[in-house]
Amino acid sequence: MTALIVGLSHHSAPIGVLESAALGATRAEELAGGMLAGEYVDGALVVSTCNRLELIADVTSFHGGLADLGGALVDALAMDWTSLTDHLYVHYDEAAVRHVFSVACGLDSMALGEAQILGQLRTTLARATSAGHVSSNLSRLMQTALRVGKRAHAETDLDQVARSMLDDALEPAPNWIGDLSGAHALVLGAGAMSGLVTAELARSGVKSITVANRTLARAERLAAGVGGRAVPMTGEILDAELPHADLVVACTGARTTVISADRVARADRPDRQFFVDLALPRDIDEAVGELPGVQVVGLRQLSELIDRGADSPASAALIRADEIVAEEVERFLSAKRSKAALPTVIALRKRAQRVLDAEMERLNSRLSGVDEHVLTEVRTSLNRMADKLMHTPTVRVKQLASQPGGSGYADALRALFDLKLDQPDSDTAAGQSGGHSLTAPDDTAALNAMPSAMFDAGALSDATTGPGEER
Repeated sequence: MTALIVGLSHHSAPIGVLESAALGATRAEELAGGMLAGEYVDGALVVSTCNRLELIADVTSFHGGLADLGGALVDALAMDWTSLTDHLYVHYDEAAVRHVFSVACGLDSMALGEAQILGQLRTTLARATSAGHVSSNLSRLMQTALRVGKRAHAETDLDQVARSMLDDALEPAPNWIGDLSGAHALVLGAGAMSGLVTAELARSGVKSITVANRTLARAERLAAGVGGRAVPMTGEILDAELPHADLVVACTGARTTVISADRVARADRPDRQFFVDLALPRDIDEAVGELPGVQVVGLRQLSELIDRGADSPASAALIRADEIVAEEVERFLSAKRSKAALPTVIALRKRAQRVLDAEMERLNSRLSGVDEHVLTEVRTSLNRMADKLMHTPTVRVKQLASQPGGSGYADALRALFDLKLDQPDSDTAAGQSGGHSLTAPDDTAALNAMPSAMFDAGALSDATTGPGEER
């Protein structure tokens, strides 16, 4: 296989575009089906969360696959093609493998190091597999990505990166609202991140913690662990709670803002309030930060604060996770390159067998009176000789082919023995001469060429268009 990814995320697109591109499970599966209808796509799945939409495919051609994915995307989204191209990115082959592994580790998430994306990828893969959209090669890529994500979380302190971000978020709060021991905190949401937030607030010694959530039972469980109180998250309740909150931390995962500037402005609130928005899309309207006496810290600001070069547990975890991704990418590609040499190995052994069979047939015709037992021994000896002669070159060509640029060894073997290959599968085709290029453009270069590539491939006749969460 050769992996191709076309996507947009919080790195490449504003919230408005991400919200417009968000797809539910049913529409995501329909999009995957549209991708598979393309001539160059053997397997497809769609990852749709609140801050990314990625089309991941097993393709037999870069430009053909790009046309198939681009055409399916235009058909699925009620958006102009021109409004998408500035925000899309493309990853191909090695870059695609690296990207999928990084996503699985939480290294591409807004909340760096978060583990929730692992569950989302697992669910996406299960649904796509059940729908019959996933090729064996794409399944292997995604299963490996899940394993890499689990390894990164097991071998590093990635889970502490979110805690580090929260520490950074709360650090300026005392300078704005005074000592936290006198602060009343309001936490919006009751998910995993909210659990971390309430624990940190309790550790900081805030005066009181109130947890608001759409499902009251979940808020009650979370509040009970820190001696807080729980309330249902309704507009009326928020209007009643905001006037008493010095510190508001929002992480609901809602697709629209929960705290509007109007709601905060009309509240009879403290002279100073500190808001922390850990959600994507935003829970807190950006305009809230423009109100007098209000300071807002957002998730994007916090992500930018973490420096991989800094001497801290969070940066050390990110550095080690990057190293794990690099190791696993090379391991995956090495296995792929080695597999690409298999048709050559099979062809060489078949050639040896044909030579042996022809020689035995010649002996049978010339030594018709020889005992059958003797001929059997001769055949056995010839087979052993052929196996010994073939062993070293077949083992070595697989070893050498597994290295970067190693496909030349299999090419040389085919040329020397004039080998004709059986039709390879989509996973090995790329490694054989005559396969599609593995040095196709990636990222911005591919995006610039994408519309013309689509039209050249005949994937679209015109630019008309048809008619999700990582937190």
